[in-house]
Amino acid sequence: DEHLKRCIADLQNLYARNVPLSISTPLVAVRESVARSVDSERVDSKASTLWLPSWMSHILDASTEASSVFSALSEKEDVGEDGEAKAALQERVSMSAAGITTVWTANRKTCVRISAVLLPEHILAWMDDYAEALESVLHRQRVSAELVGSSGGTLEGCLKEVEQQFQHLQAQAAQDASSDFCRSDGSPAILCGMSVARGSRAVLLNATGSAWSLQDSYKVVTSEVKSSEKDSENSSEKVPEWMRPNILSGFQLAASAGPLCEEPLRGVALILHGCQELGSEEPHGSDKPALGAAAASPYGPLSGQVMVAAKDACRYCIFRRGFSRICEAMLSLEVHCEQEMLGKVYAVLGKRRAKVQDEGLREGTSL
Repeated sequence: DEHLKRCIADLQNLYARNVPLSISTPLVAVRESVARSVDSERVDSKASTLWLPSWMSHILDASTEASSVFSALSEKEDVGEDGEAKAALQERVSMSAAGITTVWTANRKTCVRISAVLLPEHILAWMDDYAEALESVLHRQRVSAELVGSSGGTLEGCLKEVEQQFQHLQAQAAQDASSDFCRSDGSPAILCGMSVARGSRAVLLNATGSAWSLQDSYKVVTSEVKSSEKDSENSSEKVPEWMRPNILSGFQLAASAGPLCEEPLRGVALILHGCQELGSEEPHGSDKPALGAAAASPYGPLSGQVMVAAKDACRYCIFRRGFSRICEAMLSLEVHCEQEMLGKVYAVLGKRRAKVQDEGLREGTSL
């Protein structure tokens, strides 16, 4: 900020005296994140877990409109004397006490369940160190020399190296403290997506028990692997193959533009807990939706609805009451000044909310 003021003063007084300048306020890039934990006294136990700002309060009103009614027959629904199932209201966006956000598609046939936790510091540092290499492999589909490992220079080998390094860091996080990246059976969640574009640092973890890994997300899987996965995915909470690209696309959109101020997410792990289908138009294991059903649906193809639902789930889980954060950039620097100017320097640093960590006198000088 001070350097910018000095440059503007030099332009106005020395180098461009007669040139009109249009000067705006400084634009400071911020990032959106979540807190690791929140003190219980700061959170109202009687209030809803999902907290939305005033400019997004219409979401709660729209989630219980008449379009939210579905009449899919299930075993738990009451059946009247005329044999018809009673219609039940279904909120499109809801959040459990544990912070797991459930978002239904527009036709109320499919939902995804996602929660957000804070990434450990060493995993975030690893993503910062290999940001360019990760962006080359994940977003540009190019081989990176830093992540080749013993693969012989293939994209599949780079993806495998990323998975192995992340699993090693994930194991370290589990040893340091109780890990938030575990599934219900205690096994660690599987890395199936990552975003480092536009300064974002977010990962998508699969905790559903499906055989969905990072290599499945960013490369073409052989038909033999697909057929073996179809046989193993019988649970309604697991992620069908046709839904995975749509969930990954929704995650990428949410990671590049968070819900608080449309800035990238940093240090956030989004955990996919499961999905549910009611009267699915697309059976488990189908590669693409039925064209006739997609054309007849007033809400468009189900694949697009799943992508929007996944994006909304990733964004709304940031609104867990008391956990959402906005991260500002911090500059680490050394300041040298004369002793008689020390008071003015402290005044300038105080205006910028600076924190002096150490100070000393250089021997033989007045600095």
